[in-house]
Amino acid sequence: MVRALAASLGAAEEIETCLLVSALDTTGPASFDYFLQELSMPFVVHVDGADRAARAFSEPRLIEFPPPVGARPAYLFPFSDQVLYPRTMGARTALTRLAIEPAILAKLLAAVVRSGAARLIARKPLRHAIAMRRKDQAPSADALFALRVDVTNQGQSSHATLIGHAQADAAAAGAGSVVRSLLDGEVTEPGAWMPEQVIATVPFFSRLAARGLRVELASRIG
Repeated sequence: MVRALAASLGAAEEIETCLLVSALDTTGPASFDYFLQELSMPFVVHVDGADRAARAFSEPRLIEFPPPVGARPAYLFPFSDQVLYPRTMGARTALTRLAIEPAILAKLLAAVVRSGAARLIARKPLRHAIAMRRKDQAPSADALFALRVDVTNQGQSSHATLIGHAQADAAAAGAGSVVRSLLDGEVTEPGAWMPEQVIATVPFFSRLAARGLRVELASRIG
């Protein structure tokens, strides 16, 4: 999605991504265990060409997701994209945010981080115990995930969105689409690359659409 937007704008000076997940969706114990570690994990964000310190679930911002989700508060979160985009896309600003449904849970987590209690939750015995309690949780048929990507270049901006059910299935569909790109010879340059550097967007989006995952690209705004 970042690659497609950057291509339409000529480059990507600023990249902001936001993922919305539901607490009612399926989450494996290992994934949730790592999420609890990230609550207390120090990280930096890249803004205007410089790194600065940040903490998880800070600096909330209202993000407009596609219907039926709508506007939701989202918080800074240490996704790897914010480390990679300055290197792979030449972005001077790269920020990644997380929104959680229900929104009250996100507010609670923000309070936990501010109070310093996140360090207690991140301790291995406690976070393992919490993660294992979720392993048998049945997913809700109403659980949605959504992704919004905003790219700005030389005063013009555009965004892309994706919405669906079962985030784990969507992640698998994305991984499978990347593998298919490699098997079909769509990537011709040898070496180690990130997907946004070499994966052709049109066939990738078509494969996602075949799985019911449609990426919507907005018109640029001057």
